[in-house]
Parts: sequence; structure tokens; C-alpha cells
Amino acid sequence: MTEKKKQGMEEIVDITTLTPNEWNPNEQSDFIYLREKKSIEKFGFVMPVLVRQVGDKLEIIDGEHRYRAMREIHAEGVDVFTTPEKDHKIPKGKINVKNMGVIPDAAAKQMTILMNELHGEADTIRKADLIKNLASEMEFDDLAELLPFPEDELKNYIELADFDWEDYKSGEDTRPADDEKWVTLKFRMAQDQATIIQSAIERLVRGVPITGENVDARALELMAGDCLATELSSYQ
Repeated sequence: MTEKKKQGMEEIVDITTLTPNEWNPNEQSDFIYLREKKSIEKFGFVMPVLVRQVGDKLEIIDGEHRYRAMREIHAEGVDVFTTPEKDHKIPKGKINVKNMGVIPDAAAKQMTILMNELHGEADTIRKADLIKNLASEMEFDDLAELLPFPEDELKNYIELADFDWEDYKSGEDTRPADDEKWVTLKFRMAQDQATIIQSAIERLVRGVPITGENVDARALELMAGDCLATELSSYQ
């Protein structure tokens, strides 16, 4: 008698046995998808696709984009491994999955949502420091080719990591020398929201020695700076 496979165990299966589910709300831009595909080629297929048994098929619970990327990589004849060290090659036409066995639709749908949503949110300053550290260890073009950020956004993160927060808190005017560098931001909001924002600006202008012509803009800048330097958990 064949031993019944344990639910939740990883296994390598024929990629043609996988099928996407009909409810996955997660979408990727072409830019992000290409970065995901590139990461598999560089670091290996390190995250198995989560599936469940539906008849003779394995329905994807989480990992549809990894599955699509693997199909393309196999079709292109590129070797794929399970680790960055390339110590275990995945055979052509195969894919690594974690099979949950036969589970109800409701459980599968809940898991899809949970897998999509329970990733947390990166702290902006820590992420900037991490990106700057990587940029000091490798060529910027190589970093930009792999990370899921446009080049100008990557450069902004690196500049943010170099920012002197102590000097920033001095209250000195940051007005550009060139008037053409000024921009106007417009937001449509409820009256009570506008009242809160205006009150915060007035409180900061009164309590901090802000200098310069546009003190309201400087006050908003200081508040935004405090937000970037604060753990997001404090807002929850």
C-alpha cells in the first residue's frame, strides 16, 4: 500500500498539474513581475507554491506569479535551483510546492487573503538604510535590475539614508534658490480633516523657531519628517 502523503509537506511536482484559483485578488505590474522572475533566476525558487488538492489538479492558494514565472523560465531553458548556492536543481518542467491536501473552499480563500496581506509594512528609514548598504556593496545598475523599485525611487532611498535628521530639526528654511523648483500640492478633504491639519501647522509654527517666507510649508515638512522617522506601529 502506498503511504499517504502528509498534508503541508513540500514536494516537487509536474508544473502542468498546477492551476490558478479563480479568486486571487493579487495583481502585479509587468515591472514587479519581471523583478520576481529575475529573483528566481538569481537566488533560486526559495518559496514553494502553496496548493491544495482538487481532483487530479493542484489548485494554487498562494504563489500564482511565481508559478507563471517558473513556466516562462522553464520554457526559456534556464536552469532553476532551490537555493542561491545552486546545490539542488529543479528538473525541467517541475516546480516546488507545499501541498495542503484536500481542504474546503472557505479555508483556501482565507489562506489566499492571509498570504497576500500578512507581510507587514517596511519602516521607510530602515529600508533606506538597507538599500544604501546594498548600494555600497554592489553596482547601482545591478541593484536596480533586481530590486522592485524604479531607479529614481532607489536614488531617493539612498539620499534619505544620508539625511541628517538632527540638522533637519533646526527649523531652518529649505526654500529652493530657484523659484521654478517650487511645487503646489492640492488635497481634497473633509472640513474636520482640514481643521486638524491647519491646527497642527499653527501649533508647530508657534512652538518652533521656524524661519523663512513659507513657514506653513516648512511646518508640514517637519511633520512629514517626523512621520518618516517614527515606527509605523505607533500609528496603529
